[in-house]
Amino acid sequence: MVERGTVAGHEFWRGHGGVAVGPNGALAFAISGKDADARIALVDSTGHIISSFSRTGDGPGEIRTIGSLWFDGDTLGAFDMMAQRATRFDPAGKLLDVSQIAGIGQPVGMTTNGLAVILFGENAPEFAVLTDDGSVASLIDRADPAYDSLVGAPFRALNTGAVPSIPALAIHGDIAAFADVWTDRIAWARNGRTFARFGEGTEPRFPTAAEVAAQLRSLEEWRGPDGKQMDPAAIARLAEEFPKQPVRVFDRRPGFGMAFDGKGRLWIPLEIADSVVWQVFTPGRLLGTITLPCGGGESRGRSVNGAFLAMECESPADSVPIVRVWRIEG
Repeated sequence: MVERGTVAGHEFWRGHGGVAVGPNGALAFAISGKDADARIALVDSTGHIISSFSRTGDGPGEIRTIGSLWFDGDTLGAFDMMAQRATRFDPAGKLLDVSQIAGIGQPVGMTTNGLAVILFGENAPEFAVLTDDGSVASLIDRADPAYDSLVGAPFRALNTGAVPSIPALAIHGDIAAFADVWTDRIAWARNGRTFARFGEGTEPRFPTAAEVAAQLRSLEEWRGPDGKQMDPAAIARLAEEFPKQPVRVFDRRPGFGMAFDGKGRLWIPLEIADSVVWQVFTPGRLLGTITLPCGGGESRGRSVNGAFLAMECESPADSVPIVRVWRIEG
């Protein structure tokens, strides 16, 4: 690993939607904006703005709430959580296409057949592909034993209702990797069927009393853009639910968790103190681990694409995003 540079963002740049690194090392940020303000910025490794585009709204190319960002080659995808749709832009910010998600879901990236998404069903999440003609096809066969083991069973055992147990999914060409982020198990599939697995699984861990107390303090200290505290009733509801939620081994969301590099290796970030330990896999095999210094903890952008790895790290005042970029050698 060779560190390529550090990009210090502006105060209105936030990695709430994750940070996506492109195949040439450029970075995509979510921007805190309103009305006609741009919502996405593409920057180079020096922090120079290459382009900024989109805006708040419901029209074509507009976004209300950015849930995640990702690259398919040099095409940038953005997920609007409120509108439940994925919008793709070219490097100059020109609108390419929009995919509407039926129901509630999470897009991950393009497969050879269309947009891969995780659909949040009542019985268990489903991995699907939104094809160009608007139809929905299965990405992973629900009858595959690994699907029930890593997706169905955890959903039945751990779903609290308030926070459903959703798996992680990553795409590389015709290969899909999916993982149970609560018990640390991974499977690789091609043409809808699993061909490799890793991990025997661990017992789900629930928050300790110290972690519950820390979460409560965080909620009480939170302030919105207007400086107001969170509603006490909302704090009480969240404080009641938090002890019931299992602690994930790693973040399941695109732009925060596992991803493939250009050679088809799967990278999974594990947060520790002031560093991130990246586990690197080929199908069914752990190649090794790489520890990279980066503070910030959970809900910080983590992105791998091609020969580049990018992480949003904590700034001294934690008011602006500091993104460090590495080039993957070998």
